[in-house]
Amino acid sequence: MMNKRTLLALAGGVAATAAGKALNLLRKPVPQTSGLLRMAGVGGRIEVLTDGRGVPHIYAMDEADLFWAQGFTMARERLFQMDFLRRFAAGRLSELAGEPTIQIDRWMRLFGLRRSAEKGWPHASDEARTALLSFSGGVNAAIEQMLAHKTLPIEFGLLSMKPEGWTPVDSLSIIRVIALSLSVGWESDLLREALVTLLGEEAAREALPTIPPDSPIINSPGLAQVKTIASGVGAGSNCWVVDGSRAESGLPLLAADPHLALQLPPIWFVQHLDCPSLKVAGCALVGVPGIMLGHNEHGAWGITSGYADVQDLYIEERVETEDGTLAFRWGDMVLPATILEERITVKGRAEPVAQRVILTRHGPLISDLLPNEPRDLALRWTIDEPDDIIGAVLGTNRAATWDEFRSALADLGSPPLSLAWAGSDGSIGWILAGRVPIRQGENGQIPVDGSTGDNEWLGYVPLDELPQLANPPAGYLVHANNRPVGDDYPHWLGTDFLPGYRAARIAELVEARATHSAETFRAMQNDLYSLPEHRLAGIIGSLPALSGGLREAQRYLREWDGQMRVESVGAAIAHTLFHQVRHQLVSDTLAQWTAKWEGKTSQPDLQNVLPHALQTWAWVLERLEEPNHPWWDVRGTPRREGRDEVLILALEAMVRQLRREHGDDPRKWAWGRLHQRAVAHPFGALPGIGRLFNRGPFPFPGSAFSLNPDLNTVQSYQPGPVVGASVRYVADVSDWDRFLLSLPGGNSGHPASPHYADGLKTWRAGDLEPLPWSREAVERAAEGRGLLLVPG
Repeated sequence: MMNKRTLLALAGGVAATAAGKALNLLRKPVPQTSGLLRMAGVGGRIEVLTDGRGVPHIYAMDEADLFWAQGFTMARERLFQMDFLRRFAAGRLSELAGEPTIQIDRWMRLFGLRRSAEKGWPHASDEARTALLSFSGGVNAAIEQMLAHKTLPIEFGLLSMKPEGWTPVDSLSIIRVIALSLSVGWESDLLREALVTLLGEEAAREALPTIPPDSPIINSPGLAQVKTIASGVGAGSNCWVVDGSRAESGLPLLAADPHLALQLPPIWFVQHLDCPSLKVAGCALVGVPGIMLGHNEHGAWGITSGYADVQDLYIEERVETEDGTLAFRWGDMVLPATILEERITVKGRAEPVAQRVILTRHGPLISDLLPNEPRDLALRWTIDEPDDIIGAVLGTNRAATWDEFRSALADLGSPPLSLAWAGSDGSIGWILAGRVPIRQGENGQIPVDGSTGDNEWLGYVPLDELPQLANPPAGYLVHANNRPVGDDYPHWLGTDFLPGYRAARIAELVEARATHSAETFRAMQNDLYSLPEHRLAGIIGSLPALSGGLREAQRYLREWDGQMRVESVGAAIAHTLFHQVRHQLVSDTLAQWTAKWEGKTSQPDLQNVLPHALQTWAWVLERLEEPNHPWWDVRGTPRREGRDEVLILALEAMVRQLRREHGDDPRKWAWGRLHQRAVAHPFGALPGIGRLFNRGPFPFPGSAFSLNPDLNTVQSYQPGPVVGASVRYVADVSDWDRFLLSLPGGNSGHPASPHYADGLKTWRAGDLEPLPWSREAVERAAEGRGLLLVPG
């Protein structure tokens, strides 16, 4: 969620003090995992068995103690990360990093993630409030213990700071950070509007990247459609589930790998929670109670981003009032704005930075942070409406059937999520859950007039009317950020879904075998085939034999199988060429908007990849099928070029680029040489000791459209982190001890811990390891006697 510039800024804030303290701080002990601790706040006996991967398996007598222990064990391993995320949400990074993060903090104050969390706390159900309070109590007990024993994480020592106490609103704030990462709408709205202004409505329709009409939809998988998409005509997270008819065990099988920016430590903390009324295991979101991804006794579930449009921009009309109050017109009324005078504390500055937040009826004005934007643009976003996302998470943790799982999602708010279920009763299901606006008037694809009252949200799509499907005749369900429904669906969901290449590939591989196992699902998660690059390579290969320096590149493309392997020269050439072709097609027509069209964000420190960046690749594939389309014509030349001539120009530019960057010998242009990523910590850029925090860089396989992906490869100008599988897991509901999982890092946030990055090797190899479930399996995997927590 943070790019390299932000990480460097934070690192710079501590570099001056790091050298003298680092060695001493790194020697501090990691948390004890055996012995007896008497703790205030504990109601009864709690046992924590930590396995060989640093995963705490918590056994408590009731839920209050269970969530207390969840917060306690999580904070002991991830406290700095938790603190960092709540500061990010609240717009308080500059307290640590100084000047370079002021702009990030200003955005966060406008977006109001912390304000949203504060509104959400009173709305939480009794069950959610109890869990949040117990969890916060455990976190605070861990903080007190660390302060007493001077064992705070190294990052606090380098910053010469101490953590504040934890509150339920902190947990709710972190959930809003994920909502920011996965919510879409307003930047695409500005792009669409700009293209209409630049080109006119008709030409803009041709320039707008959209979902191909043949892109697979979630509720209608079928091999005939898959073959059409996979041929290259028409058609970030993966999740799929098959029922017992397609599984070797005779019971459902589920695979999931949610795609987020990879970091150390990972955004997920693996835990196993067990008490008489709740038994669940898997991945908790750092700083948040409950298990977000995983399984209970009755079923497993996976989550991907729903990509429904939950953000609209409103053009507000200011009204001069007699008393000077700032107000805006809405229909026949003049409504005063709410003004918040925020103060951003900045390390190294004597005075805080002022940030005025103007709240209209539709939301905060964000135009002050948009360059060259004279209008008052208000952002309406579903996070402004309080929800009970913790209640929804806990409901999924308890669900025994598909109907219970589905019903638990009724008060899920932002962002909308696609969720799949695999039940031990043999059922499978999928639903797009969360708050999806019902719009009056315009559908919000461009900024709309906020003064008339004609473009309001009328509420949200009811749970029963959200896209969903259970036990389909095909025997499987696939969702990979693709379009969830067809044109006959009655509600507007948006246009920012991703092209269906990954969904089509999953369905193709599911259909390729009569039955599947955990091993075949693991292999699918590591599939490296990427349709866009392979389709382009096929077209280049089919051209008449080229001459000179292009001949060898053409040969590599002709012989390449479409797999984005690290050793593949063809993969490197095809990927680099695709960027060149895309740029050649649009740069002279779109001028200064080219970078935005290709996917550059208005606030790159907050977002890594936006949907329209991936949709541009589908747009290019459509043009490739139309050799004489006007977009192939190069402006300023005396004749009209076609596709093949532009492809040769792009090929020449690609060869010059690779020679300049990697030498003249094409054998050295392997994809893994071009595509290297580090898994980074915020302090990884520190001089001297930064290497202790980061891992890599490594040669990384895959690209934006392979099942084993790096979505950030969709942008050539913004390398950033890996945006890929933040965790991989496979659940065979016939044997919960065979719930298989790997993290791109480890379960500990302490660089001195053996579990800081011990999962990265397994993850990079594409392997999975079992997360023990039964008490017998947990005891076999446990290291030491375990930790006993008792009232004290």
